Amino acid sequence: MLNAPITPRYVSLRTAARRLGVRDALAAYELLWEAEADLRRGWDGNGTVSEADLDALVSVTR
Repeated sequence: MLNAPITPRYVSLRTAARRLGVRDALAAYELLWEAEADLRRGWDGNGTVSEADLDALVSVTR
């Protein structure tokens, strides 16, 4: 298992909004889009973002 690929984890935009301290998923999407984060799907509540990218942005904004 040493050569097993690392699978990135994704979290919902609602979770991202909470962690970023913004009002909703759209606001989180806009911040993450500007930061060129790895986004999947859209901002409409079904979207997700790479947990690593979110963690990096949260650490910069604090």
